[in-house]
Amino acid sequence: MNNLFSNKKLRNLFVDFKYEWLAFGLALLAVTIIFVMQGLTPFGKQNLLISDMGT
Repeated sequence: MNNLFSNKKLRNLFVDFKYEWLAFGLALLAVTIIFVMQGLTPFGKQNLLISDMGT
């Protein structure tokens, strides 16, 4: 089985855009932590739509 990064184009995609991938990962991590802390879906019983309707 070939290694995922054996393809030079695929490897360059990750290397050339490392800051974009880092920004995406940090944003995803921040949103996930906020959802967990607030108990929002999929980590709790509250729904984001219901919390928006209250405002």
